[in-house]
Amino acid sequence: RTDTPPFRIAEAPDLVLETPEGLIAPLRAALDSAASGRGAAGGPTTATAPGTEPPAGDPSAAALSSAASAGAAPVPSRRGRPAVLLDHGGVITLSTPNPARDEEVGALIVALSERIGHPIDLETAARAVAEGWERHRARKRARDTSADPAHRHDEIDPAVLWGDLVGEGLPEPLRAALRLDGAQFSLALHRAKSVPAPRPGALELIRWCREQGIVVGIVSNTISGRGVREILARYGVLADLGPSAYSDEIGVRKPGREIFEAALGGLDADPADVLYVGDKSVNDGRGGKDAGIGTVCLLRGGKDSDEELAQALAGGFADHVLDSPDALIALLVERVREAARPSVAAGAHPAP
Repeated sequence: RTDTPPFRIAEAPDLVLETPEGLIAPLRAALDSAASGRGAAGGPTTATAPGTEPPAGDPSAAALSSAASAGAAPVPSRRGRPAVLLDHGGVITLSTPNPARDEEVGALIVALSERIGHPIDLETAARAVAEGWERHRARKRARDTSADPAHRHDEIDPAVLWGDLVGEGLPEPLRAALRLDGAQFSLALHRAKSVPAPRPGALELIRWCREQGIVVGIVSNTISGRGVREILARYGVLADLGPSAYSDEIGVRKPGREIFEAALGGLDADPADVLYVGDKSVNDGRGGKDAGIGTVCLLRGGKDSDEELAQALAGGFADHVLDSPDALIALLVERVREAARPSVAAGAHPAP
């Protein structure tokens, strides 16, 4: 950007370099400081990163700062410090189905058909959307019971969804055009299929974690990760989120291990220290446990009934069943306290 943008910039850079290689010397200095257990300014490092001090009066403040107040050594980033993964639908967002979905997406197909010279009417297009979506759902059910574990949880390619399943019975040139624009039509369907609203307690949880320096990521089955990001941006929390794994972008849907592993790979935490929140006993409970996540929480009020959630808890596929997303805060406070205890340097005495 220019040095004098036409709007106020509150942030100031910590370092200005003329060329990328100018970063080498500061990086070496930072590595030397880390090796000696000293901060960049020569003082001891603490368990709480700059800018992540808990607000005054926060019930977790003592837990988050206890290591520092006791003269603690740094907490290793992959040992003990918790991180969070959240499902999107049912956990962050509750959705109301849009009865005009097929017509709204169908109108886009009509416009495409006219542009390529093979026009169809709205009734035909809307019926194609409805029937194609049902074929997609039937295909997922068949794969869930497949004996082939290698591809059981593969997410559908947008070109297949729109060119083959929705496009079945449509003019071949239109089917070819739908294959080419499949990702864009998946985004349009995501926007049209329901009216989203934040689940009470979800945004509060995300913002609380941000204030405490706890990384929050997303693991979501969806036809459009871009569409989910749009929703999170409208909620005002997109910038508060870390690694996010969406099935249409990863190519595997839950409960497949790969989508969880993709998100875990972006967390600076051991999987055993991760707390995951979902609302489905199989996709989230069994899937999270199979991926090695240490604590799996399932939420009431989502897709699964209370009976199914209770069965997951009894079967070891969930560690907690919660009523609200922000109920996770109490568990996180305790985890932070646990992480602080072993971080006390040898010979130091914890504060009373």
